[in-house]
Amino acid sequence: MAVSGSSALIATALSQLRNAYISCMINKNDPYNAVTCLYNMLAMLPEESRPNIDDLDDGSKDTEDWIEDPEEQKAMAKTWVYFRKLSYKVEESVAKYVANVQTRRQF
Repeated sequence: MAVSGSSALIATALSQLRNAYISCMINKNDPYNAVTCLYNMLAMLPEESRPNIDDLDDGSKDTEDWIEDPEEQKAMAKTWVYFRKLSYKVEESVAKYVANVQTRRQF
């Protein structure tokens, strides 16, 4: 029973973080906190269920000076692109994890 209890707890937490990142995306126009919520969702997945996100460019290696993007429009645009790719990978992994847990419960 410990497996089903812990998976239910994880599913609830994942759902709450999903609501938080959707709120950041829609209500607050804040891709940075939305990405943080997605990273937190990844942290809750078992290691074997996490997607490989090494191929995603999060923009952290960009060396653009503040003077070239004072309102951070370019940085925000890059973060939204990263958010879209990351959210797909995270949601796909969460769906697979939940489906796997549901399948194990049936047997």
